[in-house]
Amino acid sequence: MMLRRCLFRFGLLGGCLLAAQPLFAADDLPLMPYPLKLERQTGALLLVGDQTELRLDVELVLADATQNTATDGKYLIQHLQQRLTAQAGRPVLLQSVTTAVKPTLRLEIGKLLTIPKPGDDESYQLQITPQHIHLQANTSTGALYGLETLTQLLDCPSLPATSSPTPHCQWPTVTIEDQPRFPWRGLLIDSARRFVPLADLKRQLQGMASAKLNVLHWHLTDDQGWRFESLSYSKLTQFAGGEFYTQAQMRELVSYAAKLGIRVVPEIDLPGHASAIGRAYPQLLAEPGSATKAERRFGVFAPVLDVSSPEVTAFAAALLKEVAAIFPDPYLHIGGDEVKPEQWLQNPAIQQFMQQQQLADAGELHADFNRRLALQLKQLNRTMIGWDEVLHKDLPKNVLVQSWQGQNAVAESVRAGHPTILSAGYYLDQPMPTSYHYRNDPVGVAQPLPPLPADGKQIVLDFQLARFNNKPVSGQFILLPTAVSQNLQQPQLRMRVPARGELAPRWVQQRSKADGSSDWVFAIDSWLGPAEIQLQGRTDGSWHASAMLGNTRYPLTVKLASNSKQQLALPVLPTLTAASQQQLILGGEAALWAELVPATLLDLKLWPRLYAFAERLWSPADMRDESSMYQRLQQMDDYGSRIGLLHQQQQRQGLATLASNEAEAAALLVLSETVEQSQYYSRHHLKTVRGQYHLDAELARFADALPAESLALVVLQKQLATNGCAAIGTSSDRAPQTAAQRASSIHALQQQFQRWQQAAAQLKNYQGKQQARIKHLTAQLAITSDIALQWLAEQQRLTQQPTTGNKVRKTWDLQRQQLQIIINEVDEELLALAQPVQQMLECREAGIYLWKGNS
Repeated sequence: MMLRRCLFRFGLLGGCLLAAQPLFAADDLPLMPYPLKLERQTGALLLVGDQTELRLDVELVLADATQNTATDGKYLIQHLQQRLTAQAGRPVLLQSVTTAVKPTLRLEIGKLLTIPKPGDDESYQLQITPQHIHLQANTSTGALYGLETLTQLLDCPSLPATSSPTPHCQWPTVTIEDQPRFPWRGLLIDSARRFVPLADLKRQLQGMASAKLNVLHWHLTDDQGWRFESLSYSKLTQFAGGEFYTQAQMRELVSYAAKLGIRVVPEIDLPGHASAIGRAYPQLLAEPGSATKAERRFGVFAPVLDVSSPEVTAFAAALLKEVAAIFPDPYLHIGGDEVKPEQWLQNPAIQQFMQQQQLADAGELHADFNRRLALQLKQLNRTMIGWDEVLHKDLPKNVLVQSWQGQNAVAESVRAGHPTILSAGYYLDQPMPTSYHYRNDPVGVAQPLPPLPADGKQIVLDFQLARFNNKPVSGQFILLPTAVSQNLQQPQLRMRVPARGELAPRWVQQRSKADGSSDWVFAIDSWLGPAEIQLQGRTDGSWHASAMLGNTRYPLTVKLASNSKQQLALPVLPTLTAASQQQLILGGEAALWAELVPATLLDLKLWPRLYAFAERLWSPADMRDESSMYQRLQQMDDYGSRIGLLHQQQQRQGLATLASNEAEAAALLVLSETVEQSQYYSRHHLKTVRGQYHLDAELARFADALPAESLALVVLQKQLATNGCAAIGTSSDRAPQTAAQRASSIHALQQQFQRWQQAAAQLKNYQGKQQARIKHLTAQLAITSDIALQWLAEQQRLTQQPTTGNKVRKTWDLQRQQLQIIINEVDEELLALAQPVQQMLECREAGIYLWKGNS
C-alpha cells in the first residue's frame, strides 16, 4: 500500500517521500479511532479470489425476530461490500450463506435501529482467526462500527502490472472489544454562509461513519443565507438564489444519515445572526430597517429579533414546529450566540417590556428569551442546545451548552448542572496542527490547575498579544523560577486571561543568567491554538517577548506588572470529582465554518485530520502518543481517499487551476509539501484588514489549495528527532545507529531536500496564477533547501568537533538571519519548512551531529 500511496499522491516528480526508511513504529495497526481493547494473535485470514474479484461468505443473524435479515439488514451488507471493494481495489462479492456452510464472516446483531438516538449501544466485539470472522453487536450502529474496523484492517497490496501471482488480501488475527468513550461525537457543517450541495453532505456522512462519528450538526441559517425551506414563512428563502434545502431533501439527508448511525441535529439561529430573517420579514427585528439587503460580509452584525414582540414568539413557535417535524432527533440547536444588544437598548417598546418583566439588562432579556424557547421546544418533545452565551442561572438544567469561546466554559457549564459538549479547540476552519486537536480533551480542559507554590518569588508580567484584526488579547504570565524555591523540581508558569481562565504550559524551560535575569521558553495550548512563547529578561529589569501561534509569528509585548504580586483575579474552581459532574460532559463537536471554505474545498479542509479528532472522543483518554497518531493518520489519508473522500483530488484540482500547465501543477504539488496556510485565525484577520472578508472575494490563493497541515513536514520532524535533532521541548528518540545507518539517514534527508530544491528550480519561471506570491515562496524554498543541504554536507564532513573559524561562523549567522526573515513573514501562506531547518541550525549550535552519533 505504501508504493501505491506514493505514486498516487506525488506523481512522477521526485518519487516517494517515505521510500527510504520506515519513519514511525509499526506496532499499532492502521486503525483510527483505535479500539478500547485489542489483542493480536499470530497468523492471518486470507480473502480469497483473484485479480478480477474477491469473495467473502457472510451470514447475518438478527436476534429480533420481527426484523428480516434479507430486507431490513440488506443495507449493512451493501455498505460492507462498498467499503471492502474500495479497500481492496477490486470488486468484493459478498455471498449470503447459512451456518451450515460455515461462513467466513458471521455477523450477529441484536436489533436494527431505524433512527439513531442518544444513548444507543454503540459497542461491538470482533474476532478474526485464520479461519473465520465473528462480529457481534447489540445494535446495527455497533455492527456498523465493527464493519468499519474490519475494513480498515484489511491489507491489500497493489495489483501487479504483469501476470505475476496476485498478492493476497488478508486480515490480521485479532480480538477486539470496543465502545466509545463519549456518546456525543459530532461535526458541524456550515451550510448557511456558503451553500453545500446534498451530494457533498452525503459524502461527509460516509467519512463520518468511517471515523465512528455519530452527530451531524447542521448549521442552516445565518446572516448570509437561510437554507431551511419554511412553509409557514416562505419569504425566508426567496433571497437564497435557489440555494436552500427543500423539506424533502432534508428528510432525505436524515434518512441517509440514519443508515450510517448518524443523528442530524439542526441549528436555527435565534435571536441574533438575524440579517436573513430581517430582510424577508423586517417587522420581526428590533430595528426593522436594519437588514435591507443580503449580507455579503462576514462577522457579527447588529440585526436582532425583537424578543418582546408576540409576533416573534409566534414566528419562533411555528418555525421550530416545522423543524421538529423534519428532524426526529430529540435535540434542536437555537444558536443564541454573538447577540449585539444595541437595538434592544434603543427600542422603547423593548425597554418597556424589560421593565414589565423586571429584566435588569440585555443579558437578562436574552436569558428570558432563551427560557421561553426552551419551553416551546419542550412542548415539541425537544431539548434545546445553545452556544455558551446562553449559559445563565435561569436556564433550564436540561439545556445542553456547547462551548466555543474557550475551553474554560466546559467547567462553568458543568458546575451549573448542564450537559455540555466541547467545540473550543476543535474549529477546523482554523488550519492547525492535528496534534493540537488531538491533545484537546473535553474532560481534561474542565479540571482546574493546581495552585502555584506560595513559597517562591513570583514574577508577574502583563502581556498584550497583537492580532491582525486589531483586536489584541491581554492577560498575565505568572513565572515561578526554580532558583527561588527549593521545593520546585522545575520552573512553573501560568497564563491568565480574563473570561478565558488559567492555563499551564505543556512544557517550560528557564535559563537563569549571571546578571540575575532569566530567559523562558514555553509551549501552551489555548483557544488561540498551540503557542510557543519566548520571554527574555534584560539587565535593566525590562522584558522582551516573541510568540508563534502555530506556524505564524505574532507581535507580543510584556512588562512587569506595576505591583509584582498583583495577579488577575480569577475564581478558584473545585476539581470535578463527582462522577455525576464528569458524566455531564457528553463529548464534543468539530466545527467547519464556511467563511473560507466553499463546498469545492470541503473535503480538503476536513480530512484526514477529522480521524484524529474522532479518536480523541472515541478511544481511551490515555491514548496520547502523537507519533502513533501521525503514523496512522498518514494511512488514513489514503484510506479516506479510497472510500470516496475527495481531499486529495480537491488539492490537485486547486493546484491545477493555479498552474499554466501540468508540469507546473506537479511542481506546485511538491511545493505544497513545504508551505502551509497561516495558522490560527490569521487568514480570516488578514482578509478583514485587506477588505477581502466577504462572499464576493475569490478563494483562489495557493493557501486555498493547501491542507491544514503538511504531513511531509511532520515526517521531516520525525526524521530529525530520530537522528537526535529534536525540536525544543520534545525528546530525541534516536536509537543507537551504526555508521552505515547514519550515512543512510543523511542520504535520505539529502534526497528529500534535493527534491524540494528541484521543485524550486522548476517554478523559478512560473507562469500560472498568483505569480508574485508563488515566485516569492519558490525563492524562499530555494534558500531554505540550500541551507539544509549545506548542513547535511557538513554532517558528512565532520567527525570530531565543529569548525569554529570566523568564515564559517559568519555563514551561520547569515543563514540564521535568512531563515528568521522567512519565519517572521506574515501572509496567508507561509514556507513552514523554514522552521525545521532553523531547528537543524540550532542542533549545530548545540553540537549535535548525525554523523558523530552523539547528542
